[in-house]
Amino acid sequence: FQTVNRWERGRAKPSQLALNAIEQKLAEMGVQGSDLLYKYFKQQ
Repeated sequence: FQTVNRWERGRAKPSQLALNAIEQKLAEMGVQGSDLLYKYFKQQ
């Protein structure tokens, strides 16, 4: 997953469209995605 690796290393930033999709998927995961949802999206 080259794109994700670039995001994680700070070389690139996900587009707003990608961020929205990730946030939606984490919300759909319920309890399993709640930690990541809070960490990356609720602190903005």
